[in-house]
Amino acid sequence: MSTQKNSPLESSFTERLLDPAFGEGGKTVLKFPGPNTRATGQCIVQAPNHSHLYVGGHVLTPPEGSTEFGVVRLKDDGDPDKTFGVDGFVRVGFEGTAHLRQIHFVEVESVTKILLTGVNNDNGAENGTLYLARLNENGTLDTSFGDGGKLSVRVGLEPKASSVTGSTPKTDALEVNIFGAGSNVSVSRVVEGKIYLCTRALSADGTTKGAVLVRLNLDGTFDTSFNGNGVVVILPQGPVVSAIRDVVVDVKKGKITLCGVANDVMAGKGMLARLNMDGTFDTDFGDKGIVQLDEVHMALEGLTQLSDGRMVASGWGVDPTPRQGVLACFNDTGKLDTGFNEGKLLLQHFDQTSSVMFFGIASTANGLATGGRFITSAGDPHFVAAHYLRDGKPDETFNGTPNGGPGWATTKFEGAYAVANNMAQQQDGKTLVIGGSGLSVGSSNAILIARFS
Repeated sequence: MSTQKNSPLESSFTERLLDPAFGEGGKTVLKFPGPNTRATGQCIVQAPNHSHLYVGGHVLTPPEGSTEFGVVRLKDDGDPDKTFGVDGFVRVGFEGTAHLRQIHFVEVESVTKILLTGVNNDNGAENGTLYLARLNENGTLDTSFGDGGKLSVRVGLEPKASSVTGSTPKTDALEVNIFGAGSNVSVSRVVEGKIYLCTRALSADGTTKGAVLVRLNLDGTFDTSFNGNGVVVILPQGPVVSAIRDVVVDVKKGKITLCGVANDVMAGKGMLARLNMDGTFDTDFGDKGIVQLDEVHMALEGLTQLSDGRMVASGWGVDPTPRQGVLACFNDTGKLDTGFNEGKLLLQHFDQTSSVMFFGIASTANGLATGGRFITSAGDPHFVAAHYLRDGKPDETFNGTPNGGPGWATTKFEGAYAVANNMAQQQDGKTLVIGGSGLSVGSSNAILIARFS
């Protein structure tokens, strides 16, 4: 085990890393219209043509309102694009509590559609219900999808426990192309005409909470070429709890790699799993397709594939305290790769006293970028972004001084308890970190975004 240590935080270089062309000094605060409306940011993606940024999260209007999907389309300078929805904002409601997790772009019959995916959170996301909605480019619901543009997918751990509500399968052939524009932390992925959804389901006797990977066709029907029913349960032998945080699909290799946690809902053993494209486990990877890391109590939150094919997971560990960011690089057999941090888990706390939690992760020209939460020993919350080379060393080209920097930077939002939930990497190399002004949608009144250049 190795801990990569960097110099203490210096606000001088930190603030120079923020992109002055975005929002106010590199940061923007988004509030959904309406009195007392609450919102928190969960994902941010760049449009396929790089023209706009799409921001996603969940929105609540108390006291009687239900939690809904919330989407904002931004111009590159961070201002809402008023040609989308109502002054740049769109809300999509479902029958239950809806938490938006990811935004994707699909092209159906040469027309770009916006696919939203998320979960029903009425029972802590353990009810196995997933929500999907498809928007037209102007933000209206695409009524050719599901039931009026919305779809509910129910999955379970027992046979015949899965169903789709609102599905209207098409029998005619569609010309379909997929843009892989999603950020790396999600419960979904859209690849080669298939929708991959990650959730957690509770067994009928209530003893097992198992991670579930679902594969749908673009019309919302279960893909029966995947494990016979479109559903695979990811549950290591022994644990009765598992959760998937991210998925990467490598069509050329014919492999589906997932990361998450086993033994606990929040943090336990870091877990990786690898499947073949037909839904069977890749027995050449780890122990019959599953790898568990128990060096520290941790959760793996994000997953990306480097240009050389290696997989790198990001996350956080809770021991030793304070919380530390986690990076782990894996080869094709599921072992920690010796070319990254000497084959050891990389634990990152930057200044030795602050708490760090990595969520998203993305590949860059030099290696990788990650981002998340940075909380000082005094409890002062920041957003953090960090860049690393392919060998796990800090990427010192990500800095704000002529002589190089430590490869990381933070920023805070005055007057807000800034809680980062995700990150994304733009095509031009800029790093976005997104979150809210509180620990939950009920306590957050705004979506917060920072862009590091």
